[in-house]
Amino acid sequence: GERAKSSVEKVDASIIFGSLRELWLEGMPCDINSEVIEGSTDPARWRSPELVLAKYWRNCIPDMQAMFELHNSWIDGFVKGFGDEYAYQVVSSGVAGEEHFEFKIERNR
Repeated sequence: GERAKSSVEKVDASIIFGSLRELWLEGMPCDINSEVIEGSTDPARWRSPELVLAKYWRNCIPDMQAMFELHNSWIDGFVKGFGDEYAYQVVSSGVAGEEHFEFKIERNR
């Protein structure tokens, strides 16, 4: 996040999300899986019906919750690289009967 921050003039949630998308490997380039719900400036909010790489995680890691936490920790750390002004949040985790994963980046209050 720190390196990405140095390449932008103005920071808002959509800039952070765009920088994240440039570096975040979410399957192959043709695997457009995330749908932006809000993204004009603040907050940036997106959802995915699935985590594309989760099917591969299952083949080598029996604890999917641990992989999900690692995935979210990486994104959280990336957002924190832009400073303490913004935060990453998991809105719905796609587990416990929820039909999708939903995430957001927003300015701290």
